[in-house]
Amino acid sequence: PYREYSYNNSSAVLAGLPDLIPQKDKPPINILKYPHDINCIYTELLSLAPKLWNGKRSVYEPGSTSTKPLEIDLMIHIGMHPDDDIWFFEKRARREKYTLAGDDGKLLPKEALKGQPESLYVDFDIEDVATRVRRTIS
Repeated sequence: PYREYSYNNSSAVLAGLPDLIPQKDKPPINILKYPHDINCIYTELLSLAPKLWNGKRSVYEPGSTSTKPLEIDLMIHIGMHPDDDIWFFEKRARREKYTLAGDDGKLLPKEALKGQPESLYVDFDIEDVATRVRRTIS
């Protein structure tokens, strides 16, 4: 669920992502999917982020006893738009655009993104991935 909505379309997008994205002349991209819905509560997100990046297989595969670390090169944020007919993958993340309150009504602390780049850009064919997901969930 998302705010007053009983449905979170980002869950459908996540389920529609392929497990592997082949790339021409490059190694394929393996996609790990965090197995739990995440509420937009900035204090929780700030403590969750390091766990998502720590390389422990059990974060993505609950119950896994493997100690072989995962190599995580990038992470995709999938957020809900209140209109469940609209979803998209962002091609750029802007540090200064976090001006909306989280689900708990609190803003992202100003110091949370200090020292981060002004913008981050996607470095692979995100439109191809979006096309694949649309086919899966349409």
